[in-house]
Amino acid sequence: MFFSASEARQISDRLIDASHADSCTISIEGAEDTHLRFAQNSATTNGSHSLVRTTIESNIGGRAGSVTVTGSDEDQLKAAQVRSEAIARLGACLLNLGVAGF
Repeated sequence: MFFSASEARQISDRLIDASHADSCTISIEGAEDTHLRFAQNSATTNGSHSLVRTTIESNIGGRAGSVTVTGSDEDQLKAAQVRSEAIARLGACLLNLGVAGF
């Protein structure tokens, strides 16, 4: 399922408006693939596949959390946003605690 430019903009705007992060970046990508198989000089199988990928990157306290999902329903996108913010908060917490590597 592909989105029109206005649908992608609406999804992005909803996610950004609901964000509790210092900043939030939304990336929506789509791809479509088709294949046709030949055997003994004739077409034997064909098919197509489409994919929509949404990446949500949240930045909190100088740390980033990023989650990518392939679904497009509202609940799945909201859960991905919550996870990206949780990952960013965890990184910011570890940084504040002085944990090595953060």
